[in-house]
Order: sequence, then structure tokens, then C-alpha cells
Amino acid sequence: MYGRSFMLFTPSDTRRILWDSWLYNDNGTYHLFHLTKYSGRRSDAINHAVSSDLLNWKDLGPVIRMGTGRQWDAGFLLTGTVIRFRDSYYMFYGARRGHLQLLGLAVSPDLNRWEKYSEEPLLAPDPRWYETDVGGTPLHHAAWRDPCIQRDSQGTFHLFLCARVSEGGLNGGGAIAHAVSDNLLDWEIGPPVHVSGNYGFLEVPDVFFFHDRWYLLFSCGEWHSCRSREWPRGASGIRYLVSEGIDGPYIEPENSLLLGSPSGSLHNYAGRSIACPSNASEGRIFYYNNVFPNTLKNRGSFRGSWAMPKKMIFRNEKPELVLPKALSSLFLKDLYSMDLNSRNFTCHPQSDRNSRNWKHPDTETVEGSADRGFSVYLDLCDYDRLYISSQPEGACRSCGFLVHYSTEDNEGTAVMMDYEKSLLRICGCSIGEIGWIFVPVTEVPLPPGMRKTPATEDCLITLVLMGFFLDVYCNGTLTDSLHMSVNHGKWGFFAESGSVSFRKVRINGSRSSAP
Repeated sequence: MYGRSFMLFTPSDTRRILWDSWLYNDNGTYHLFHLTKYSGRRSDAINHAVSSDLLNWKDLGPVIRMGTGRQWDAGFLLTGTVIRFRDSYYMFYGARRGHLQLLGLAVSPDLNRWEKYSEEPLLAPDPRWYETDVGGTPLHHAAWRDPCIQRDSQGTFHLFLCARVSEGGLNGGGAIAHAVSDNLLDWEIGPPVHVSGNYGFLEVPDVFFFHDRWYLLFSCGEWHSCRSREWPRGASGIRYLVSEGIDGPYIEPENSLLLGSPSGSLHNYAGRSIACPSNASEGRIFYYNNVFPNTLKNRGSFRGSWAMPKKMIFRNEKPELVLPKALSSLFLKDLYSMDLNSRNFTCHPQSDRNSRNWKHPDTETVEGSADRGFSVYLDLCDYDRLYISSQPEGACRSCGFLVHYSTEDNEGTAVMMDYEKSLLRICGCSIGEIGWIFVPVTEVPLPPGMRKTPATEDCLITLVLMGFFLDVYCNGTLTDSLHMSVNHGKWGFFAESGSVSFRKVRINGSRSSAP
């Protein structure tokens, strides 16, 4: 179902799928390690791929496989991390045996050849602080997974793990476990650096230091999160904690969202980061997995693709995600620039009958209107990759962009500026009996200057589409990243109950079919 050419990276073995990943930068060569499994099964191997630009990958195949017999990792495998110490590389990874999750180690001289350190685990949860018995609860295991390791200025290694405290409720009690070591082999487990009352698990912790503060990213799903005013269906996505010291305590800010969905839908997960290779003081490179939504009913069958990495910058000590210029240039070099006046546009026949006066005053502007209902202006060609940017100015109820609309399947995606609700919405769209139908999938608040029509501030909306995946940026900051139902199709503009001008339009694309 999913065209492999539309994903940044998935295993070359087409029977296998990708899940949690971790990245190591070895002097400009990026080594991607990730869990892999057959659909519907648990992870039985750790796969390895390499890249020089984070976009083009060479799959090197599995480097660690699930153990056998009485080996500690004879159960299914869990997320890992890689760190260099002296002349060797250390990969810490997890496995589940029975109701317990355990942590062990493999060692490599070159990141390619890995040898398991022992048939016994290095660490198991300490019952003084962490849940080890899940009897009498719906949980299937005691959490002890997703390692992250940082070294402090004194040379001490600090290990952080996803765990739970024994007294927590099912939608709370999630904890970040902490241990310290001088040699990566002998560990002293201590109390948690954070205990949550909102999340049952804080998965895939990622700890790093930036501008005098320690940050801790984590992922959460609505099935183990409390509902709140901000998250009426529970949180899904990637959030963060902050601390003044590496050993905590880590505090969740009032608005801790980095990338996620207020609707509870799970679009992205397992977010982690590495230092920017050119200048670590500029920010970090953030990477994560996009999730195929039709696999969420059976979480054992999660399927994802490694997403296009983003640059993480910090404004007022809050992390934000932007598209790195280098990656943007690499993506655009394979697309061709499109002149608006050379495109084969048409006002869709299901548009408002009184609103077919779309026009191009110049090569960078599109104007249109709808007296009532929706008016849609479509390019008649199909595309599988697109880069679209524009500054919309609307005196209307809503306006935006239609992308990957399939006339055959009668479905597509819309990026909507809903001025009436002051929301930037991602919608599924289709044609009904009497006009266009837009069904919101996820939404975020519009920037303050765009909440009135006409807008009091310029706002540049940028869309990056690669097959099934869509990234939406507002003034250069990522607002959403999600999977679409169709991997190619037509694109265009729309307006609802009013007029709109799309200024500074730039379009680059890769055509999936002849015009």
C-alpha cells in the first residue's frame, strides 16, 4: 500500500518495517539504528543505515538480532542509544523477558560490527523506586526502556530511562529513571528525576544541554495520557521538560508541546536530537518517526517512516522546529520550479457557481473569491512531491491549499486558515453531493497577526510534501507533520465565503503523471 519511494528511509527488506530509531554522527557520516520487525510482530532485530546528508540512505541490514535460549535479550527488542567511550562504541538497548523490561549492551570497534557484551542484562528496575510488579493491573510489563546517556563536566555518565513509579495510576506515574556510572559498565541506580501525574509513560527520553539549561524530550500517546483542557482526548506526540542540572529535577513547562496533536491523533513519535554539525551553539538536529494512522488500532503493528529531520532552535528558552536550509536545498534540487502562468488551472465545477473569477495578476500572485461556500482552483497535473510557499491574505471565512487530491479516490488534504475560529487546520477533503467537504484532522492556533481579516501581520505558509507525508510551517516554524491518505494528486487553492489573495507564491514539484 505504501510506495517505498515516498519515504525518506525504510528497510530495504520490503517485508520489514521501521520503528524507534537512534542516530550517531561519526565525523559527518550519520549512522541510523532502528528497531525492525515483520508487520504484526514484535521487534526482533536492530537495523543499520548510513548517510552523509540525512536524506539519502544506504541500508546495511541488521547488526543485532534477538537472543536465544537463556540470553537476557531472548525476548523482543526495545529502543537503544549509541555513545563512544575511549576507542569503542557502546550500544545500550532493551529487551523484554516475561513481565520485565531489561537493559543490556553491545560493543563495536567501528559502528558496523557489534558484539553482545554479556548474556546477562546490565540493569533491571530497582524496586526501591520503580515499578517491578504489574500484577492486578492491565499493564503487561514493568517499564525499563529507551535509554539516553549524557556525560557531565566531571566525566560521569548519566543514564535516563522510561520507567514507572509503583504508586502511580494508569494515566500517571510515568517516570524518568536515572543512574550514574564512571565506566558505562557499573551503574548506580537512583531515584527518578521526574515523576508525572499526567502520563503513564514518558517514552524515548532525549536529554541534552543547551544555553545553561538541560532539556528532556519525551513521547506520549493518548492511550496512556490524562485528558486536560489543553488535550481533551489526551496528549499524543513529543513534549519536553527542563532542568537547571543534569540530575534534575526536570519540570514540565505550562506549554510543553514540541510536536503533536490536540485531537489525540498520533502522527509523530520517538523524537530525538543530535548537535548541529556545523555549530552546536546554533541549535540541534531533531529527528522522529511519522506514523501510518491505519496501524494504530493494533499498536503491535505500528508502522512508520523516518521523517525529514528538522532544526531545533530556541526562542526564549523554548525549543521550536524549523526546516534546515541545507536539507531544504537538497530536497528542492530534485524538483522543478513552476510558473503560475504556465500551469493548467481550472476552477473545480463543484465550486460555488458564482465564484469562478480566479486570476493571476502576476507570476507570484493568485486571487480568487467565493460568494458562499467553497471555491476551489486546481492544477490539473498530479504530483508526488511538492514545495509550496505563499502569504495568504483573506477577507473570508477561510482559505488555504488543497494538496494530493485524487480525483479517482475523491479524497485529499487541505491546509486551512480558519479565520472564524482562529485556527490553522489540517483537513481531509472530498466532494459531496452539493459541494466540497472539509473534515478537520488536527489544528493549532493561528499566529496572533493572522486571527483577523485582513491579517495585521504577514504570515508565510510553507508546505513540504513527500508522498504520504506533509510538513506545515508558519513563518518558518513547524506547526504540524503528519501522514496523508493519498501519496500523490492534484494541488490548488481555495477560498470560503469571501475573497483571498495568495502573494509571493513559490511552487516546486515532481510530477507523478503526465499532464
